[in-house]
Amino acid sequence: MSETDHPNMKLTEAQAEMYDRQLRVWGVSTQLKIARSRALVIGPSPTNFECAKNVVLAGVSKVVLCGGKEKEEEQEKMNFLVSLEDSAKKLTVVEAAAKSLQEMNPFGEVSAASFKIEDLGDESIAGSIIGNNYDVVICCGRRVRADIVKQLNELCRERKIAFFLTECNSHHGYFFSDLGDAFEYVNKKQAPDNNNNNNTDDNDEGKNPSTMTKVFESFANAIEKTSFANFKPKRNCKFTPIFCVLKKLELIGKTKATVEEVQESISKLPGGDKLVNGVTLEDLALFLDNSIEMPAIAAIVGGLLANEVIKSISHAEEPVCNFFCFDVLSGKGTIEKLG
Repeated sequence: MSETDHPNMKLTEAQAEMYDRQLRVWGVSTQLKIARSRALVIGPSPTNFECAKNVVLAGVSKVVLCGGKEKEEEQEKMNFLVSLEDSAKKLTVVEAAAKSLQEMNPFGEVSAASFKIEDLGDESIAGSIIGNNYDVVICCGRRVRADIVKQLNELCRERKIAFFLTECNSHHGYFFSDLGDAFEYVNKKQAPDNNNNNNTDDNDEGKNPSTMTKVFESFANAIEKTSFANFKPKRNCKFTPIFCVLKKLELIGKTKATVEEVQESISKLPGGDKLVNGVTLEDLALFLDNSIEMPAIAAIVGGLLANEVIKSISHAEEPVCNFFCFDVLSGKGTIEKLG
């Protein structure tokens, strides 16, 4: 096991024992990158906490959970990280979640933030909070206003911090990722060797990893510039144009748009004429139903998101670029490129 990439860091015997299975998957070098990374999780949601659970178990050194100023009783009822004992002690959702996550992995530090979501609305405060203190920022689209999301994304781009936006509703869940203008990763997939039919080894011997680059769009560009001229209802995700419209409406202060307003706004998107028959009123009513954050959807999307977080830290595998949506009715996930 090589440690040349991180000469000043080593895994202890206890860490090597705890991370044994994942060390066999991604090796010591990647594990050490994870062990020195820091993540900020903004918004107490089932999807965010599913993601946080997985990155804590992976060995991220520091995870900070940020909640809002308002008490969210519904979150206490639905959150698997909040116990009856925690509720009796009057702990906030993020305090209780941090306590539970810390118990899952003693090698990392998990804490509740001293600041609130609302504090991040001030650009100077947000800038000082983000600073160079984190490698990854994960934001809840349901609990963080679109203008704050846009501002945080811009701050992250300036500081080369991986940014993720995620949300889960009654029938679907999604995440959006922005890893910057030139995200480099190692491509370990080997092109077929027509001269050697016996090259079927499962190990990395004989493979020639190459460095690849992916270009990601900012949140603002993604929702403003995506064209739907080639949209096909059976191939593309119907929620993608709805996502763009909802976030654009949120940016102008319209957080509770009607189905009719959303439909009208969709027709005004670039290539929106292709969406008139592709996204029906029934589709809109379904995707706009946010009466509950379905735990099963949160588990799927949160787990996949955690995998993308690890990719952003390790640079060892091709990341999703840049929008993923899981639709519970079709039972499938779709990757779209926004921007």
